[in-house]
Amino acid sequence: MNFCVFLSIFLLLFSLSNSSKTCKKLDTILQWDPKKCSTLENFLGTKRPIYIIYDVNPFEGFNLRRDVYIRWAVLTKHLQRIPLFRDVRLVLPPYPRLYHWKSSAFNQENLSWDMFFDLHSMKKFAPVFDFTEFLEEVDVFSPSKRLTVPIDKIFQLQHFEEMFENGVFIDKFEYHNCSRAEVSPGDFLQQTNIHGKDFVCLKFQGSASLLTNVLKKEIRSYNDPWPKVFFFLSGEIVLHDNWGNQEFWRARRSMRFSNDLMAIAKDFRLSRLNSTDETEKVNRPVDWRLEKETREAIGGDYVCAHLRRGDFVFGREKTIPSMKSAANQIKQVLKELGLKKVFIASDCSPFGMFF
Repeated sequence: MNFCVFLSIFLLLFSLSNSSKTCKKLDTILQWDPKKCSTLENFLGTKRPIYIIYDVNPFEGFNLRRDVYIRWAVLTKHLQRIPLFRDVRLVLPPYPRLYHWKSSAFNQENLSWDMFFDLHSMKKFAPVFDFTEFLEEVDVFSPSKRLTVPIDKIFQLQHFEEMFENGVFIDKFEYHNCSRAEVSPGDFLQQTNIHGKDFVCLKFQGSASLLTNVLKKEIRSYNDPWPKVFFFLSGEIVLHDNWGNQEFWRARRSMRFSNDLMAIAKDFRLSRLNSTDETEKVNRPVDWRLEKETREAIGGDYVCAHLRRGDFVFGREKTIPSMKSAANQIKQVLKELGLKKVFIASDCSPFGMFF
């Protein structure tokens, strides 16, 4: 059916009535369940995609970005249980070049999540879309094949000046007028094909589920059937609802690394450390949902150490050991465990290990 014809029928039927008779017409033409057509909210929430995009301070590292994702993924799964947001999707922001990525041999800008994680695994927890998937999908809703993707509303999340009221941390949010000069340095994901004019600053303090109230207000202000796209800048300001609870760990376990990275890691372990999943008893089921609690893992005959020698040396000088001190600590652990092999992961310079 031509999209314009479809839209005309859709709007005509809604202009007639919101009665059960209208619902039956919609069920006949669009094959919708009349039970879900009792209200405008239920109807739109059933079939209208709602995209939530978030960004993270460009100076944040890889691990913090993974943690921020969990907050938004848990929120998205929570929203799915609300009829108004039944078709919500979480759009994953492309990775910019991070501080610790020093290679110049290949591109390290604007990288998709599927380079690092198994998106099929992540989708088993929440409806997540890589940014390229998002662009392909919204193109379906663009009859004119626009070269840019319009954002319905952009939220610049900001901290409250005073985080405690009478010594108590209270979940709250507050709209306020602000200029585009207050936009974070990483605004618009460094993408040239998305744009938005409806911009608002939102002082926010609290867990991710508090954003449900913000999104409900926004969705109910629209009466058209078009997909909606909401963009949140400085997404790291949103906190976990319950750090370490069941949903947190389900989201975390779903973040399996990509098959390509796992293959590289297994080849490295075998060739350099004589290590395999079988010998170390760390095999896992293909589907993270089938994982069961077990204490069979024995590990390998080597020690791993993460040695921070980049920004931490200057930013946390008082708590970072010298190279000599770090080496002595590693030697002590090797001695205690009766091992002679060590794998060191570090962000030092190529010659930093010798100083």
